[in-house]
Amino acid sequence: MKLAKLLSAKAADVRRSKAIGIQHRVETHGRWRVRQPEPGVWIWRSPHDAHYLISNAGTYNLGDGPFARRVWRAAVPPDAAPSQTE
Repeated sequence: MKLAKLLSAKAADVRRSKAIGIQHRVETHGRWRVRQPEPGVWIWRSPHDAHYLISNAGTYNLGDGPFARRVWRAAVPPDAAPSQTE
């Protein structure tokens, strides 16, 4: 029984690490940007300025208009460096 739990936990770790790797590649090479205004909530911005809000409630397309840009700007942590406020 312990072996089954150990293998299950290891499989979960592998899945998480793959997801983190994909996120890193998208951010680095895909020119996507992400901000986390609070725990469990992420705002993603595509290379074409489409904005998406992602949380445990689902994924919402915010579009690319003034509202989406305002949400993006508001998601900057208060202690962010000036280069992070683009």
